[in-house]
Amino acid sequence: YNLASCGLQGWWEKVRLHIGHNSWFGEGQWQSYAPHEVGLTRCNPGITEVSAAQVSSVGSWSTQKALPMGVLEDTEQGTAWFWQIEHAGTWSWEVAEGAGKQLYLLLGGPTEPNGGWWLSLKPGESFTTVPVAVGAVEGGFEAATDALTRYRRRCLVPQHPLDSSAPVIFND
Repeated sequence: YNLASCGLQGWWEKVRLHIGHNSWFGEGQWQSYAPHEVGLTRCNPGITEVSAAQVSSVGSWSTQKALPMGVLEDTEQGTAWFWQIEHAGTWSWEVAEGAGKQLYLLLGGPTEPNGGWWLSLKPGESFTTVPVAVGAVEGGFEAATDALTRYRRRCLVPQHPLDSSAPVIFND
């Protein structure tokens, strides 16, 4: 909550949302959007959650249409937030407006509306959702993807002796 809240401009004037589109023959096709281009608009100030930019994938092909990550860039302040959902199944993320004209980020795994999944917990039981990584940097999209790439490489668990000397992670 409270993304892109500093500065003179409202978020609807100064943010860019970067989405990694994907396909079988076109992996990692990052595109930059103004909020209104992806459904995030200020239709009625004062009402919360008027609209949202939402990206999701349902099923076991977690990168069929989009990458489970994104970047929100504040062009006025020169900052960017980045995220990655670390799950090989159903996932979703959204950027939307909450109370007080503030943007929030929601990340998650399968839910009832997104994948038909739910779990009823008995008293004393708990559940841990899918892991995510979230960060912020000074700079724009390039600085955010650089930080995310460094994070991903630190998390790599070598499966073969040659993995530790490989110059890139497969599909990185």
